[in-house]
Amino acid sequence: MVKISILVVLMYLSINYVVNTETKIGYINNKDKSIFIRKGKGIDFPIIDTVLAGNFFIFTKDNSTDWYTAYKLWGLEGFIHKSSAIPLNETSRIKLFKVIDSIFDIEIKLYSNSLLNKNTKEQSKFHEKQFSEILIVFITLMKDYYDEKLIQKYFDIMILEEYSADEWPRYVLGYIFIDRPYRLKKSTILYSDPRIYYAIKYGFTNIIYNNEKKFKNINVLKEELKLLFKYFKQNETKENTTPKMD
Repeated sequence: MVKISILVVLMYLSINYVVNTETKIGYINNKDKSIFIRKGKGIDFPIIDTVLAGNFFIFTKDNSTDWYTAYKLWGLEGFIHKSSAIPLNETSRIKLFKVIDSIFDIEIKLYSNSLLNKNTKEQSKFHEKQFSEILIVFITLMKDYYDEKLIQKYFDIMILEEYSADEWPRYVLGYIFIDRPYRLKKSTILYSDPRIYYAIKYGFTNIIYNNEKKFKNINVLKEELKLLFKYFKQNETKENTTPKMD
């Protein structure tokens, strides 16, 4: 399931997030507790999934119809009525920060409990349905409104879940690095843990694989990654050569 979801997300981000301005991240209208994703453009078509309040989804606007093509993070494609879809840029930035910060706090708490063999099912469900979905919003927000406090908390999650089989969070760091290389490099140095560097490198390397021509600043990105590696390598050398105090 994890591998399939990653491929779907990468397909969306590499094709739509980069080049298609008509593809948007949205959430459901406040008056709706949930909305249906249908198999076709009309209420007579079967319901194939439901988006609950507080969850985000991807949709493509089509001005020729009242129905938008919608995608959930895990790759399900269908249609939603345009009255239910509110673009992300139409909500307040403060609200988005609070939502993401809250979800990050819950993810840390639940994952910490799961390490003690408590609520493993609850953590897995939350990780898949809430935490993973909000990361698309997180990428978009960091591109336009980079926030040091939020990125440092995300680093905490990356370290906590270091041995998780879910690769998507590493890809998220790769996309943020592509958008904000200098800021993310600075944040990584501030956090001072080489494991964050390796997570960024993993995500970035996989994103650009066979797609380097799509990124105009590819040479700058590669150079910044080299500088980040050099920083940690130099620090490692200093630690190994520093005399130990008795």
